[in-house]
Amino acid sequence: MLLVVFVGLGCEPAEEVVEEPVEEPVDEPEEEVEEYPRRPINLIVPAGAGGGTDVLARALAANAGEHFLQPIIVRNVPGGEFTIGITEVLQSEPDGYTLGLTPTDPLVFAPHQLDLEYDIDDIFFFDTVALGAAALTVNPELGIDNVDDLLEYASENPNELQIAQSNLRFEMCVELLRDAGYEFENVPFPDGGETIAAIAGGHVDISLTSVAAAEGLHEAGQAQIIMTTVPEIVEIEGVPTIADHPEVEEILGQVIDTTLGVIAPQGIPEERIQFIEEALQKTFDEEGFSAMATRMGLPPLHVGMEEFEASTYEEYRIAEDLIERLE
Repeated sequence: MLLVVFVGLGCEPAEEVVEEPVEEPVDEPEEEVEEYPRRPINLIVPAGAGGGTDVLARALAANAGEHFLQPIIVRNVPGGEFTIGITEVLQSEPDGYTLGLTPTDPLVFAPHQLDLEYDIDDIFFFDTVALGAAALTVNPELGIDNVDDLLEYASENPNELQIAQSNLRFEMCVELLRDAGYEFENVPFPDGGETIAAIAGGHVDISLTSVAAAEGLHEAGQAQIIMTTVPEIVEIEGVPTIADHPEVEEILGQVIDTTLGVIAPQGIPEERIQFIEEALQKTFDEEGFSAMATRMGLPPLHVGMEEFEASTYEEYRIAEDLIERLE
């Protein structure tokens, strides 16, 4: 048998085929979802101790721990017309561990008047907690014990009487009174507690503050409330309401009352939003909380996320129009 071997004819040897090992698919471990809440929750109050917002926050915290499954720690962060505390809330990590309880003043007035690091669009609205009734209060030694005499005196003696207030809402009220011909010397204070203390100490003639801040000193005879707002809901024996003074209601009715609500930064995970919403609702349903808030002159008011957001945006537009008119 003839064996023929071909050499040097340009034929390349066949490449060796190496089979790659086939890797078995490995199941990716599911991302672990952190249980919430695992630590106490901060509730920031953008005002000092003793005012209506602070008192309401402490009532909320006292009743909410059971439903949040963790303690609620109230932290007072006053200053800057409430805006320092609001800034801290909105710049916090959106993880559900920092909430704020605030009147709507720093949400609707401040963005139009101050250079801030936040705007209304940065806010997540959980729910309103209470309606903040206002109190017009005088020093008992002033010698004026009713609204009509007070306005008459202010009209005839411009800027002679000092009126203390502690936020942009009440400052707007003072400006609206001035625009209507009733001129007071405006004396700002950091919070409602200091405002009413100034009345009791004889440092100012009048204060415009919350019923919650003023009622205790009124009952003790150290201050005299001569008018409240929120008729038929907040009643103090012997004290007329704004409904008894149609002229004042026409001047101040759009802005004098505030709602107080729970807010947070945008971006909290949906499941945590749902947990917080449910925990708040259970807290609001507590008879002890409702009774405590009403007793403080802060009648409970719970409207839900959507209405809280919508009403605050509407108030924001009203504030913008009023500020432009008064400039």
